[in-house]
Order: sequence, then C-alpha cells, then structure tokens
Amino acid sequence: MKKLIVVSGLIFTTALYASPKLDFLFKDAMVFSAASTTSLTGSAKAGDDVVVKVRDLELKSKADNEGRFKVVIPALGVVREPFTVKVSDSTGETHLNDCLSGLLILAAGQSNMEVPVKEALNPIEEAAAANYPLIREFKVVHDFNFTPQTTLKGEWTKVVSATASKIGAVGYYTARRLHKELNGIPVGIINNSVSASPIQSWLPEEYLRSDKRFAKYFVKHFEDYRALGREGVIKRRAELCDTLFQTDPGNEGLAKGWNNGAKEDWKDIEIPNPLERVYGEASDGSYWFAREIEIPSSLAGKPMEFKATSLDDHDITYFNGVEIGRTGEETPNPFDTPRAYKIPANLVKAGKNIISIRIFDSAHAGGIFPEKIFLLANDGSEIDLKGPWKVTAEKILPARKWHPDYLPLVKINRNGATLYNAMFAPLKGVKVDAILWYQGESNAGDKLYSEVFKTLITTWRNYLDSPVAPFIFVQLASYRAKPKNAMDTGNWPMTRAAQTEALTLENVRMVSAIDIGDEFRIHPLNKQEVGRRTALWLLQDFFAPEKFKNSITLPMGEFAKKTADGKIVIKLKDAKGLKTIDGKAPNCFSLVGERDRKTRKIPTVWAKAEIVNDEIIVTIPQELLSPVKVRYAWHMNPDANIFDEKNFPLNPFELEIKSDLAE
Repeated sequence: MKKLIVVSGLIFTTALYASPKLDFLFKDAMVFSAASTTSLTGSAKAGDDVVVKVRDLELKSKADNEGRFKVVIPALGVVREPFTVKVSDSTGETHLNDCLSGLLILAAGQSNMEVPVKEALNPIEEAAAANYPLIREFKVVHDFNFTPQTTLKGEWTKVVSATASKIGAVGYYTARRLHKELNGIPVGIINNSVSASPIQSWLPEEYLRSDKRFAKYFVKHFEDYRALGREGVIKRRAELCDTLFQTDPGNEGLAKGWNNGAKEDWKDIEIPNPLERVYGEASDGSYWFAREIEIPSSLAGKPMEFKATSLDDHDITYFNGVEIGRTGEETPNPFDTPRAYKIPANLVKAGKNIISIRIFDSAHAGGIFPEKIFLLANDGSEIDLKGPWKVTAEKILPARKWHPDYLPLVKINRNGATLYNAMFAPLKGVKVDAILWYQGESNAGDKLYSEVFKTLITTWRNYLDSPVAPFIFVQLASYRAKPKNAMDTGNWPMTRAAQTEALTLENVRMVSAIDIGDEFRIHPLNKQEVGRRTALWLLQDFFAPEKFKNSITLPMGEFAKKTADGKIVIKLKDAKGLKTIDGKAPNCFSLVGERDRKTRKIPTVWAKAEIVNDEIIVTIPQELLSPVKVRYAWHMNPDANIFDEKNFPLNPFELEIKSDLAE
C-alpha cells in the first residue's frame, strides 16, 4: 500500500510501512553469544515474510497480525571480525552493523556494579590504556515501572580510550581478563545496575506477593503509588522537588577571604554537630566552617589527605586557602557520601595550617557531623579534626516543610518489582553466558535476604532461558570504621553470611572482597581486583577449566569443636597454606556467650588464635569460659589478615561450638 504526498505541486510516493525495526538490544556494535541461539525480534509489515541474513546464513520468518516477528539465529561460534546482520521485508532492509560473537554477560546490581572506570582505581591510566574494541558494553538506561515492560533503552559502546572512563568498572575488568585469557574473544556486557537499589526492586511482583512477609516489607509504596503510574510519579516528584529543595545562591564567602580561615565574629561549634545546634531549625543555606591545626615538622612538605565519612549536603573544602576538593549536586546522596580529598605536598607546612569548608545545606539537617573526620598523612598517621571549630552563615534560607510523599516518590525504584518491570522484564529470553551480581548494601541486616537472593538467582536464570548459567556475585566488602570492641559488629556480617547461603545453588560462585574494602568509601576503588577474581571463577570452573585449574579458592570456616584442654579447633574448607598476610598473629577472632537473662546482653569478647596445620586454634579467655559461638572477621570493617597459599582471604564466619563432634 502507498500513499501520495503533495509538496509544492510535486507528487511523491512513499511506503506506508518503514523498514523492519529491531528490538532494543539489536543495535550496531552488538555482541552475540557464541555458544547460544539468539532470538532476533522486532517489528515489520504485518503478514510479511522477514528474511535475516547473518554471515553465510539466510533465515526466514513471518510477521504476525500485529507486525511482530522472531527469527532464531543458530549459535555462531566465536567471530572476532565485525559482520553485518541484514533484516528485510517487502518495505525495505535494516542493517545491524559491526557485530561480533563471543561471550555475552549480564552485570547487574547496585552502585558498586554501576561505578564507572573514572570513579575507580587509577582512572586516568586505565582510560588511556583502554584499547579493546572487541569489548562492548550495553548500558541499560535507568527506569522504573509498575507493570512489566517489553522494551528498554540503551546503546552498545566499544571500550576504547575515548569511552572507557564511563564504562562500568567491574564488568569491564572482568571482561578484559576474559578477553586476554581466551585468545581475544569478544565480550559483550549488559550493564543493568542502579545505585542504591535493594534486591526486592529486581524481583517480580507476583513473587513478592506470594508471602506475607515479603509483601509487608517490599511492596508497600509500590501499591501506594501504582495509581499514579510512571508518568504521574515523575510529574508529582518534580512538583514536590520544586517546593522542597533550595538552590545554592553561589559562593560569596570566597571573595571575603573566608577560605583563609575564621574571622573574629564567627561562632563556636563542636564538630561533629549539625548546623541546627547553632542556628536553629530554619538553617538551610550556605555556611563556612574553619579550624586551625598544628602539623609537625616531620610532615611538612609531604602530601596528605582530608577524609570525612560524610558532609551534609554539598561542600567545597580548602586547605591553607586553596581548594582541594568539592562534592556538589551532581553526586547522588551527597549527604551520605564519604569525602577523600588529596592535599598537595606544597600546601602542607610545619606549625599552623587552616582548613576551611563551605557547606551548602539544601534541605533538612545539614553541616558537619560525620563518624570520622581527619587528615591522613603519607606515613599513615592521622590528625583528628573533631572538636572545636568556627562557623558563620553566608546566607540563611528559611527551611521548607517536607511533603510526606516526596521521599517515597524519590525512592520509588527502591520498591519491590519497579526495576524488574522496567529494566529486567524486557530481557526475557536473552540467553547469556554468565551473570555478575554486586548488591547487598541496601539490604544490609535484612533477615530475608538469603531467601530472596536465592530466588532472584533462580528467577533470573529461568527468565533469561539460561537456567544453569554461571552466577558470580561479590560479597560485601569492608566498610566504615574499624571495630571498637568485639561486640561492635554492625549489620553487614549478617548480610555477608546470607550471601554465602546462595553457594548451595548450582553454578554459583562468590568473590570475597573482605580485604579490598575502604573505611571511607562504600564504593571501594580497587575494582580491578574484583574483576580479576570474578574472571578467575569463570575461567576456572566454566570457560577454560583445564587451563585454569586451581586458579582461585574460597577458604571458609566449616565447623568448630571445643577440646578437653579448653581450646577451640576450627576446621576449614578449601584452606591450604594458611598464613597471616602481615606476619602478625591472626586477628579478629571473637567468642560469643549465652544471652544474659537479666540484661538481655550477649557477652562477646576478643580471643587469641593461631594457625596450626591449616586449622585455627582459639584460646578461650578467662572472661568467657563457656562460649557458644566463635566468629572470624564478624565486623563491618575487620582487620582480616588470614590468607591462603594463593593469597585469597579467609572468608568471615560465625560457627556454633560443638563439644561432641568427631574428628
């Protein structure tokens, strides 16, 4: 069928139907899975024959009454030379250019999977050295929805110097190792990750409603805002944002020299403390803080680093009048983002030095109230910055009242099923060679995590038509301050333990990251090592087992037994050649007693340990003679110093102590 178009007296004819349109994943620079069939799908003229030409293959299908078609392309094997896929119907031909065939990997989770190369270790050097056009990333555009979708947005990007800084670091470093070790095999990464996303947002609604426990915790706001729909949520959120958040009026203090320290009329404030302690509740706006610090001559002329676990909200930080770093509105959740700013050696002098910080508080409480704030010297010593500071108001803005709907609407994609519907459901039937998962921070301490995590693994594999695909996940890394005492555990150990329970599923492997965390960064910089360990699991157990046999291990605690002489023997699994990485005695062992009926407290004390023939022998201290559990590295950020002969860390564990268990 044709229709006529008349323009300036001339008659043109044009087809009513355009050339075939391919679905979202089928774009230029795509990487096919070499080992699997691929269902190429799209839209064409209803009822038309659709012809697909791939290399030396010609495949045919027919568009249904709605114009939808599917052509199953056989496994192409590894193809390193770019090829073109041609798709045609009676209206024309569509080309899918610069395609490859190799490994197709889904990399998913929250921000630690999303973090790009530019925010990881050695970003400038890594981007400059990136020349891997056979490694490509398809970055799924963030979205949410209340019903399962059939399409999503994204583009394939080659990993070269000009693009590498924006590529997801964990996926890239995993792919790079695979590419090098497997004779230059092409690797495609589908990066499907969203910062701060909890696991329930990646699960289907029907599963979350299948159990009252899940429905209570995971779909509450989903139901509250379903009626608004996606577009309604976006509109309402924007309306409320305009009424709530303040806009930074600009840095007026710099011209007044406030970057050089406090003036006589500045007020006193004890840090850590919010602005409200000095200026009351109506204290949004911009403020300056300053403090004089003494630096010993031994550190003069040497680089330092300013560190703070958080500043609220935005900051510009100066050292001796010179800006050393800033965090602004471009940073998600700046109020909860650790700061780490380098101080050049030429700024550091003996005696009096001045640190000045401009804070802009856009809403709610603000100021300087981190867990830790200090200067880190290049010799490892610290100068604590807690204590008396000076503060002055640059511009006070009357605080605005928060609408009760605002935060739930902002966090709508943290509700059950919202990301699954928008960003995962469209991938139905896309066969992948492996799934990488880095998530758990947003579910820290959740007692249901183990159960829902195992369900996610099974659900995703089946949905992708890859029921036994390797599933490699990263255990939560170390984070926050070192433990003050044996009872100072935090809630991440519980989540780490829940993660390990997924190892009971077929073809599931865990990357331990307990040794590569960062006290001040929830996003540890060393993504290269995470990628290396991930790739080693894939090479050793799935892609090249003969060549990479015994490349990676995961030493774990298996059981603990109390002996007659008052010792605890800990048997380990997959642990050979154990040693302490620093040459010191084993750290971070603690013993747990029975809960006290009166105080309800659970006594927990440190315990000395030693390595004997690849077992751990723990001495029971006098203050807790009847322990019921033994723990290793059971803290947010433990000094875990036990490694095996391949230099992989002993995994954190909590074991019940048995007294009658046979050897």
